[in-house]
Amino acid sequence: GTSRIVKNATLNVSVKKGGLGDGYQRAVDAAAAVGGWVQASQTGTDQATLTLKVPSDKLEGVIGTIRGLGKVTSVSETGEDVTAEFVDLEARIGHWRAQEAVFVGLMGKAKTIPETIQIQQQLSTIQEQIEQLEGRRKYLDGQTSFSTLRLSLVEEGAVAKPDTGPKPGSTLSGAWERAGGAALAVLGGTIVVLGVLLPLAAVVGLPAWVLAALLRRREGRRREAAPAA
Repeated sequence: GTSRIVKNATLNVSVKKGGLGDGYQRAVDAAAAVGGWVQASQTGTDQATLTLKVPSDKLEGVIGTIRGLGKVTSVSETGEDVTAEFVDLEARIGHWRAQEAVFVGLMGKAKTIPETIQIQQQLSTIQEQIEQLEGRRKYLDGQTSFSTLRLSLVEEGAVAKPDTGPKPGSTLSGAWERAGGAALAVLGGTIVVLGVLLPLAAVVGLPAWVLAALLRRREGRRREAAPAA
């Protein structure tokens, strides 16, 4: 399949004295010319910082244009291959979709109010998990489609201020994974109450990592509940 690469770059450029405004506008125009935009910016009397979003396949061209604004004092580029994570996300979404279909079918067969409530809770948990995984996939798709270019423009003779802004992707990376434990907790509780659902889940292909985690949790609860010898 197609490789998925998150490409980002940081560029510091020294421009001639009095040329900050022109350099700023040319950088904005370079991004806009390829379908990009300014995500954030901050300007002062003699320096400016911009965070530009540009199509990943146009990143090198935009960097080349910005190099012409003045003297490049530093440049760094990063590339992270997230192809494997995309494949994993697709597999997990597929598994949870299968479980969703199973429990939708069970909802129509529930014979008591408690059973209906338990199945509905399970469905809600599964659907939340799907939303989280699909949200992560959408986020990564955006990160691989558009690169983040952080640009600092400083006029000659000015003292560059340190960049204290958040790094691209640092605030969201990995956040979706923390929800897995909560989903398993509710899932485990439901399967313990509706004991018949555990073998059924195995038949329809509940992911092995989910089953293993549920069984470990259940066994741990049994040991804690056992009276001391």
